[in-house]
This record gives sequence, C-alpha cells and structure tokens, in this order.
Amino acid sequence: MFDKSDEPKLMSEKLTMQYVRVPKHITLALFEENAVILDSQNGVYYGLNSASEFFQALIKLNSLDAAIEKFLILYSKSSP
Repeated sequence: MFDKSDEPKLMSEKLTMQYVRVPKHITLALFEENAVILDSQNGVYYGLNSASEFFQALIKLNSLDAAIEKFLILYSKSSP
C-alpha cells in the first residue's frame, strides 16, 4: 500500500527547470505537431504523440510549473 510519507519532498515545492535535465545524447526533432526524441547513445527513438504539445510547451516556457499550469487550464476548460 502507498504511504503518503513516501511521497517525494519535491511535491510540496515549486517545480522548476533546475530539476529537469536532458543528457547531451538526447536530441529532439519537431515535425509540425509531432515530436521525436532520439537517444543517440542507445540508437533508440521515441515518438511523443500526444505528449508532444506538453514537451514543446516545456521548452518554450522554460518552466515545468508554467507548462503544467497551461495544460491544467486548457484541460479544465475542455472538460464538462
């Protein structure tokens, strides 16, 4: 069973880009509304599909909090 005391301390703090790290061997390629992440160290790529919009917002806003807030507002407006 999940114990609330196991939650990361980070959850109570503001999340900033200082906690987000992208290794040098990871490359992002944008294609219109899609994004692909390439791991050149392992020769693997990942299509982000629906996560593409969030990843692009994260890059543009340079803030994890701002990207999350943007999508919380977006999805709260679209829900009934």
